[in-house]
Amino acid sequence: MRRAIRWTLIVGLLGTVITAALVVGLYAPPPSVAVNEPASPVGLPDLNGGDAHLDLTSLRGRGVLVAFWATWCEPCLAEMPLLVELHRRYGGKHFALVSVTDDDADKVRTFLEKNPLPFPVLHDQDGAVRERYGADALPYAVFIGPDGVVRGKRIGRLRETQALEAIERLIIDARAEKRGAAGAGQSSPQVKE
Repeated sequence: MRRAIRWTLIVGLLGTVITAALVVGLYAPPPSVAVNEPASPVGLPDLNGGDAHLDLTSLRGRGVLVAFWATWCEPCLAEMPLLVELHRRYGGKHFALVSVTDDDADKVRTFLEKNPLPFPVLHDQDGAVRERYGADALPYAVFIGPDGVVRGKRIGRLRETQALEAIERLIIDARAEKRGAAGAGQSSPQVKE
């Protein structure tokens, strides 16, 4: 009798483990966007632009830094002055900086009232974009080339020299892509920049 109960428990436990493994396997999140793969499309409301809605595909042709952050994240807040400076220095026709947060929208708006940011603050309400890009830790940066391909990722606070090198490479690529598009079908002279 005890043997039958023991076997019933073992079979029941194995069945539970196998069922759990199957369920987890069926609902596993898709792998995050990897370096050298096309960036995942992102269309989110901009909490810094009223009712504006920004889609990353609209930034095609520019190098893009996507900075994931949260109001409760001390390293993220410590990184903000650098992001503001990078936007001020490089933001324009060849480079764009956008931030993404899945914080409560009211908390973010309160933060922005006290700490205005000059770049878009996209609201990832359900955290799907953060998950899609593999931003498991904050701050998290994704560098996207003008061709829409992810060029690099950085977990943790950006250092100025790292950011400058990456952004300058993105800008060089964006300028080269624009020259290529402008000269498509014809030979264009070398331009020193």
